[in-house]
Amino acid sequence: MATMKRLVRPLLALVMSVGLLTVAVVPAAMALPGSEPMLPSDLEEVADQLDEGFEDYSPQQLKNIGLAADTVRSMRQEIEQVQPDIQLRNWSDVHDEVAVLLPELRQGMYNVTEQLKLSDRALARAVSTEILIHLERVDEADEMQNYQAAEINYMQALQDFDIFLTLIPTV
Repeated sequence: MATMKRLVRPLLALVMSVGLLTVAVVPAAMALPGSEPMLPSDLEEVADQLDEGFEDYSPQQLKNIGLAADTVRSMRQEIEQVQPDIQLRNWSDVHDEVAVLLPELRQGMYNVTEQLKLSDRALARAVSTEILIHLERVDEADEMQNYQAAEINYMQALQDFDIFLTLIPTV
C-alpha cells in the first residue's frame, strides 16, 4: 500500500495542478464548472480509497493467481537443483538445467505478473527481469567455467526469486 501511495499522491497533485481537481485553497471562481472545492482532508480520503481499491483481489483473481503461482513456486525448487552442479563444476549440466528453466520461468513469472494489481505489477516485472538476468549470467559463467560468477549469480537469483514470491497475494 505504501508503494501505491507514492504513485497515487503525485498523480493527484498533477491532476490538481492542471485544474482538473480543486481544493479549498483555490478560489471557487477558478474551479472547473460544476466542481466543488475539496479540502485537503477530502483529498487524503480519496487517496486512501484509491490505495485500497488497488490492493483488493476478488476470490476468482486469487484463485487464478494461485494457479499461476504454483507453477512458479515449483520452479523455485527446480532452481535449487542447479547449485550442486555449480559446486561440482558440472558445467554441461548447469547449462542444460538453466536452458530448460529460463523459458518456463519467463512464461510462469509473466503469467503471475500480468494478474497482479497495478501497485505490484511494476515491481514484479523488475524483480522477474533481475531473476532472468542472474540465471543468464549463471549460464554465461558455466561457458567460461567461472565458478565464482556462477555461484554469485545463482545466489542473487534465489534472493530475487524469494522477493518475487512475496509479491504474490495469498488468501
